Amino acid sequence: MAKRKHSVEWMIDRVNEYLSGMGSYDSIAHANDIAQATLIRWVAAYRNYGADAFTKGAGNKRYSKDFKTSCVDTVIKGELSVNGCVAKFGISSD
Repeated sequence: MAKRKHSVEWMIDRVNEYLSGMGSYDSIAHANDIAQATLIRWVAAYRNYGADAFTKGAGNKRYSKDFKTSCVDTVIKGELSVNGCVAKFGISSD
């Protein structure tokens, strides 16, 4: 298992900067040398799960074929974006 580059507290601080209106995704990501897409995923996960989004689970998750198909269908139908689907269903990566 790979070690996290940032502490949970640090990630939550970046999320709170965005949620409190202290900056845009782009400005906060740029100022903290992280990818904008990463910050977007953190914010979406935090909105769905709170701080637990950053502390749950260790190791690789396995997903059934039916689960994967359901997620793809959800995105194709326009019900969620890829990032929204990743956040809502707790998928570790897009």
